[in-house]
Parts: sequence; C-alpha cells; structure tokens
Amino acid sequence: MRKTITLLLTLLLFNAGSFAQEFYIKATGGYAFALPGQTTDDLGNILNGTRITYATSSANSNLGSVYIPVSGTDYKLKTASFSAGIHGTLGGGYMIDKHIWIELDADINALPKKYTAVIDYIPMATNTPDVTFTRKTQGMVILLPSIVLQATRNYWRFYSRSGIALPFNSHIERQDNEYFANGSNYENDVFTWKIKNKFSLGFTSAVGVQYQLNDNVSLVAEASLLYLSLFRKEADLTAITSNGMAISISQYTGTHTIYYNNNGLSQPSGTPQQSFSQPFGNIGANIGIIIRPSHGSKSKEKSN
Repeated sequence: MRKTITLLLTLLLFNAGSFAQEFYIKATGGYAFALPGQTTDDLGNILNGTRITYATSSANSNLGSVYIPVSGTDYKLKTASFSAGIHGTLGGGYMIDKHIWIELDADINALPKKYTAVIDYIPMATNTPDVTFTRKTQGMVILLPSIVLQATRNYWRFYSRSGIALPFNSHIERQDNEYFANGSNYENDVFTWKIKNKFSLGFTSAVGVQYQLNDNVSLVAEASLLYLSLFRKEADLTAITSNGMAISISQYTGTHTIYYNNNGLSQPSGTPQQSFSQPFGNIGANIGIIIRPSHGSKSKEKSN
C-alpha cells in the first residue's frame, strides 16, 4: 500500500501540466505541537519528564551529607508526541469541481523534537541505575490523502480538509544513559536502540485560508490536527559505550533485539515483550505556497 500511494503522488506531481489549473502543487512548513493527553506509555514508562525516588538517608552520594527526612516519589510529567517538531509538507491536489478537491500530501518531520525522561534515585542505589532516556524519530514521513472542501470570495479561498494518515516511516531512536554506583566509583553506560513500529491508520483534518496573488500562485496558512498512535514492533541495539569508550555489540552478552507482540506470552526479560501504543498525534500551524502550473479558460470558468 505504501509503494502504491508513493507512486500515485509521484505521478500527480510529474504530470501537473496536463491538468491545467485543475491541478495544484503545495509546499508548506511549520511546527507541530504534541497533542495533549499522553505522558507515559501503556507500561507506565515516562515519555517526557522526571521521576525521582527518595529514601530517608543522612549520607547521600548525590547531594553530599544531606539528611533527607522523607521517602517517596516526585513526578514531573509532560505530554509527548513523536511527530512533534519542525515539519515540511509537499503534495498536490486535483479539482473535482469548484468546491471539492482531492489532495495527497507527504508530511516530513524535518527537525523532530527530542524528548528526555529522567529516572533518579536519591541516594543513588547500588544495583539500580539512574537512567536518562532520550527519544526522537528518524526521517519520519506520513502520507495524508484527503478530501478538501473550499469556498471562494474574491482573492480569498477558505477550506477544510479531512482524510487518513498513513505512516510511511516512523522509526524512533532511543538512548538509555545509565549511571551506576560501583563502590566509590561511578559507571556510565549508554545503549542506543532503533525502534520500529507497526503500521496503523490515523486521522487528519485541517482548516485553512488561501490568498491568491495571481492566476498561478497563492499563499496559504493552515491549522492542522493529526490523530495517530503506533504499536511498537521491534527494538534493535545499534551502539554501546561504557565510560565514553565504544564497545562492539558482538561482545555484548545481553539482548540485541526485542520483539513486541499484541498477543502471546511475555517474558520478564528477553523477547517477546508486550507491545504498547506510542503517541504520534499533533496540532500543527503551517504556512506556505500553492502553485497552479498553468491557467486556461476552462479552469477560469470553474473558479468563478
């Protein structure tokens, strides 16, 4: 399905001239904000924020000789979405009539937002590491086929669009930065994972306005909504460092690949593991340009 949609988008763009002004090319850019709601995954792991666990102590290796009179856990959680960040969109549309268009866009996460989750223990536990997780997508692309409804008034065009979201590439890079108390010394290990996700359909909608500069060029401003969650499929270990020194993955005796299933038996360690959904929804603000390659009497008649 992904290859078919990509081929259709390519054919639309390369055959723009044959459609006269019934066809347009669209390029926009902007920022996508995390859709409010999700702060942890289905297993309770923090996506963005901190979790500090305190134990009563008078000898604290992290804070010096400071007495901590209470014990408990301090949470500071924030929302997260792996599609947040600076975006660019390339696509095209075709006029069915002057009020209805079909559109196909490729939404590219050009500069994804990096999320940091910190899990600390005070005082530092001997057998349990303090961990800082960082996560961000790598080259994420979402295809957005949609129907556009439009109303025209002089040089202004007001529109809304609705359609489905097809994740074309949704890999996530995760780094686990672990600190251990090793006697009087500290050990710092960093594990880098590439996370692959299962394919799933999402929903997209938007409202926008166009201002027509001339017969061929219009400026566009748009507010968009993406609703999408993806289940984890696989995690592959790609790099390891220990105290700043690179370690060959072949020398690491732990798990190199973890598979995730929605059904089946989950093991305490190893693979397979229980799969869980990850948030990819966002609210976007975009500006850009629309180009209609040529102008003919037939298209002028349709737009009036």
